[in-house]
Amino acid sequence: MSTPTFKRVSLAQFQQIIRQFKFTRWTTSVCMHHTWRPRRMDFRGHETIGGMWRHHTGRRVRNAEDPAPAFWPSPIRASDIEVQDPPDNTPSTPLPNTPAVRPDKKGYGPVAGRRRALCVGVDAYPDAGDRLGGCVNDARRWGQVLAGLGFQATLLLDGQASHAAIERGLRRLVTDSRPGDVIVFHFSGHGTRVDDLDGEEDDGLDEALCPVDFRTGALFLDDDIGRILKDVPHDVNMTLFVDACHSGTVTRFAVGGAKPRPPDDYRARYVKPTPQLQEAHRRFRAKVPATRAIAGNDEAAGLAHVKFSACQDHELALESNGSGEFTRRALQILQGGIAGLTHAQFQARLLTAFGSLPRQNPRLDCADDIKTRDILQPCRNLA
Repeated sequence: MSTPTFKRVSLAQFQQIIRQFKFTRWTTSVCMHHTWRPRRMDFRGHETIGGMWRHHTGRRVRNAEDPAPAFWPSPIRASDIEVQDPPDNTPSTPLPNTPAVRPDKKGYGPVAGRRRALCVGVDAYPDAGDRLGGCVNDARRWGQVLAGLGFQATLLLDGQASHAAIERGLRRLVTDSRPGDVIVFHFSGHGTRVDDLDGEEDDGLDEALCPVDFRTGALFLDDDIGRILKDVPHDVNMTLFVDACHSGTVTRFAVGGAKPRPPDDYRARYVKPTPQLQEAHRRFRAKVPATRAIAGNDEAAGLAHVKFSACQDHELALESNGSGEFTRRALQILQGGIAGLTHAQFQARLLTAFGSLPRQNPRLDCADDIKTRDILQPCRNLA
């Protein structure tokens, strides 16, 4: 029996292929296999999918009506992407395939700990005026690139990315971690700034990310994030990448107020805090116990996690051509390899990538001694 040959496809392409089958249940998890390394690309549609299924299960695919498997066998190397996807109505512009990323020579096996990520992207906000066009693409590309670096990435896209789902996903990411793990949280979407209802902010404002249901008042405040991040276990490397407006203070996800108009072919990722949004925020918070954010700007030295923000406090985070400007540049750097790359060096490359006359300037927030440590590497290997 001849060995089947396969063509490398993007996650989006694989989903399109899967949709051609009339499965009786949704495929919610896909393990990317590297069993064969054919010299010649040869993909034959359903025949190739059938060959993959027969190879791993020993079962014959009788026709396209056969139900989907309840699971796929574990991959040779843990680089699978769990996708929690909305219906096919996202406004995102499809991007070219993301090239595969070869992991660095350092092992990412059990000795180095697990590598897990939560990537969130929201374009399809219910109100037409809030909608964006590159955040879902961002989350998918972050998932693909991080998978190439050995991460198991979970995606929350559009309608999946409610306040409750983001909070639940981030909490699981943190509480399920153990010493030696490397974990990542990415968010692409709107940000805003609303009244501080507990009186703990010097400027009287709380910064927030905007989940898909934020117009109900369900904003994801810095307080919410801080309450979760304080539980990051010792010796777990936690890195946040936030492609939203004015996400530039430590665990302070912000934007709001009148800002300069971006160029016509760019869109800003911020929402103005209208009186209606402020009132919805008050009603929502009246049902939620008061909590405190973990740190202000002057407390960065005490933080154990690392945060890369799309822009400074006074700037806009922009998107164009179906992608965030920050995300596009950050992923290009990661795709170039991260062996020996420190947080400070990654930040320097980001600034360089935006050129001499940037519209936004990414920001790095972490303790000074962490800046010289390698990005996305286990803490215990950084001594």
